[in-house]
Amino acid sequence: MALSFKIKLGGNSYDIEIEDLDKSPVQVRVNGQVFAVEVEQDGAAPGAASSPAPPAAVAHPQAPARRGPAVSDDNAVVAPMPGKIISVSVEPGDVLSYGDEICILEAMKMHQSIRCARAGVVKTILVAPGQNVAYGQTLIEFA
Repeated sequence: MALSFKIKLGGNSYDIEIEDLDKSPVQVRVNGQVFAVEVEQDGAAPGAASSPAPPAAVAHPQAPARRGPAVSDDNAVVAPMPGKIISVSVEPGDVLSYGDEICILEAMKMHQSIRCARAGVVKTILVAPGQNVAYGQTLIEFA
């Protein structure tokens, strides 16, 4: 039996459908796009109804899930999903704070504001408006 949710995140609505939690990986559909995820249940057996909250899902197999306003590593901000760059809001030398907008990424017909996950100075911008980017592709590098 599939579980269905409609969630709102960052002003955007998403239709979520989760297939059988007893299977691994679990099939999760977000606005029609299918993802395979592994479910972490803090020691509970898969499918156990011990908690009213849904289990945490970790993206698989492409890369581990990341936290913060934008996916980033120590010296760069990378694309959290494949899409097309609509606009770039920063220039080399700009001093950024946590949460500052870096660019707008169009994915699944929605515009996503990609924001900085840490403070830093922009060293290099590696994307331009109209460019298609892949999941995990570096967008900017910090000095």
